[in-house]
Amino acid sequence: MTTFDERKSKSFDVVLDTIKLIITLSTAIIGYFTSSIIFNENNQKQILQLFKFPIYIKLTLIFFSLSVFFALSSILKISGVLGNKYVNDKDVTIYDPGNRLFYSLSLIFFFIGVILLGYVAFSSIDNLYVSPKK
Repeated sequence: MTTFDERKSKSFDVVLDTIKLIITLSTAIIGYFTSSIIFNENNQKQILQLFKFPIYIKLTLIFFSLSVFFALSSILKISGVLGNKYVNDKDVTIYDPGNRLFYSLSLIFFFIGVILLGYVAFSSIDNLYVSPKK
């Protein structure tokens, strides 16, 4: 049985490391974001009324959650391909459309989430530093 050459092995390692990084960052952002909403003293009455939060805050959490979902799906897909003993090693590549679909969607949702998080941050800064009325 033939083994992977060094370049194929490295390409899978790089993609898996990137996916793990996306999962770590997205999960940390979701945890910090939701805990700051829940434990904010000003929002104590609104905790049970999450539908009152602006849509871009909800979209930020949704996109980061989708990023984690597709990253986990990508890890499962890649491990299924690498663990399949019936697939010829020459046919296994990271550029397989099935592999690319999941990790591409994970990256796309992560970057959209980062853009929305930036928008949330800048809009909250604008709300904090409103000039006082005369």
